[in-house]
Amino acid sequence: MKSAQLERADLSGVDFGKANLTGVCFYTERYGSAKFSEDTILPDETPWHSAVDMAIFTDPKHENYWKGYALRGARRVGSDFQNANLRGADLRGCNLRMANLRGSNLRGARMEKS
Repeated sequence: MKSAQLERADLSGVDFGKANLTGVCFYTERYGSAKFSEDTILPDETPWHSAVDMAIFTDPKHENYWKGYALRGARRVGSDFQNANLRGADLRGCNLRMANLRGSNLRGARMEKS
């Protein structure tokens, strides 16, 4: 499921146990009663656990919304990522020239040349 675009999918009741959801774009709260396990890898490459606030992956209005979607190879010259949650984001080949990354969480982000 890596990097799948699931923005409009109704994921109610889906079993994501052992799924690698790295880079998956949910952008919906329609994952309802979806099942996750400690073996589930979330979009930011962290493991799921019961205390995870899934709104950081589904609600762009969330104060800690994960902004690491679709950045690999993207042209984001001058983009404002100030204080953005980019933990675990795949930034390989991304053009971030003049981008504002001040205060951004880049823990675990991939930035090597691709």
